[in-house]
Amino acid sequence: MFQRIIRLQNSTNPAAHLTVVDDSSAQLHLMAGFLALATLVIATRVLLLALTTNLMPYIPLVAYQDIVVLALIIWAFFQSLRMVKRPSLRRIMIGAGWVLCIALAIYTVVDEIIYILIRSPITYRLLVVSQNMAGVGGSISDGLHVAYRTVPVALVFIVLFSGFLKWLAPSALASILRGVRSPLWLIVVFVYGIV
Repeated sequence: MFQRIIRLQNSTNPAAHLTVVDDSSAQLHLMAGFLALATLVIATRVLLLALTTNLMPYIPLVAYQDIVVLALIIWAFFQSLRMVKRPSLRRIMIGAGWVLCIALAIYTVVDEIIYILIRSPITYRLLVVSQNMAGVGGSISDGLHVAYRTVPVALVFIVLFSGFLKWLAPSALASILRGVRSPLWLIVVFVYGIV
């Protein structure tokens, strides 16, 4: 976190100043984290559909849906962050953004493993029918050793890829972040979603 001190003009008190927290670096890193998450989500979906040959034609549709959902999540998060002015709350929100990013990465990997094992995604209906996954427990327990390896790999990918993006293309990340903050982002996502 960088802090700037701004002196208030026309103040009779020479010590009067306003501290402004510049968390743009943290926001850029979080944007890079969300882009790394988007890369992970699309890569796992493509890998899953490539493993099931009869689903190959649906790769564009699945990637299309994932892009729309992630774009809406990113827009909602950064718009809500924009409304928060207190520095401590902004730091908490940025931390919550990272928690959301990591939780979605874990969900993505676990969902793909479960889909490969039982040919059904994690849904509320699956949880009810399987009595909180007890009915598919044997299949799930067989896949746990895979999850123990793939979840840490996914998390390392998110951290390394986001750091790489922030290091390699900070101006591109700043442009994307400015775009996310504009109302045009929501319009583009809406048009992309209905086309």
